[in-house]
Amino acid sequence: MDKRDILVWLNSITGLAGVRTDAILSYFESPADIVSADEDQLARVKGIGSTLARNIKTSDPQEFLSREYEAASKRNIRIITIDDPEYPVSLASIHDPPHVLYVKGEIRKEDVIAVAVVGARRCSMYGRTQAEKISRHLCRYGVTVVSGCAVGIDAAAHNSVLKQGGRTIGVVGSGLLRPYPRQNRELMERIASNGALVSEFHLNQNVERGNFVRRNRVISGLALGVVVVEAAKRSGALITAQY
Repeated sequence: MDKRDILVWLNSITGLAGVRTDAILSYFESPADIVSADEDQLARVKGIGSTLARNIKTSDPQEFLSREYEAASKRNIRIITIDDPEYPVSLASIHDPPHVLYVKGEIRKEDVIAVAVVGARRCSMYGRTQAEKISRHLCRYGVTVVSGCAVGIDAAAHNSVLKQGGRTIGVVGSGLLRPYPRQNRELMERIASNGALVSEFHLNQNVERGNFVRRNRVISGLALGVVVVEAAKRSGALITAQY
């Protein structure tokens, strides 16, 4: 197993995102040492502790990687790590960037010129209309529109770009084999065909509340700026803007 394999495997273990993965990589001299380490050795790594160490040791890396790579290949999903040259430069520069990205479709060089358009799921007709208008104009200027594939403002932004034949990137808060929300699955397929569908979660990761905060930082990291069309005072859209 090389570092790429280690990153993909560790990314599948709940609670082991970001700085904790960095701590493990720094603590051990090689990927092989991580796999062969016992629970006590893993627990001594800063931020890990006994529970996470147990979760790591009960996961079979070879079995997981075999299933994950095969499933990704069958569905034309590429797995990119932060060390790969195709990893988005803007995303790599944020605090706590994802170590792994799953991509269905294609992230192109021109997608570096991107703006996120996000907002409320339960939006007004005015909000929906403005999301469509803003996204349409961004598209006409060759700007890639990034959003979160949710119902409401997100879907309006994606659909507006797709109607113009432009570039759009959708970031989801679940695994690409567990797309959420279900009613937007057809939209997600069109996004993948005309841009890229992106997730930092392993293929079969189910939807969990905390996933959406992590997704929001990826949306912001892929964009030069964030347009919040319509949102409540406490909302994921504002979290995206704060990132």
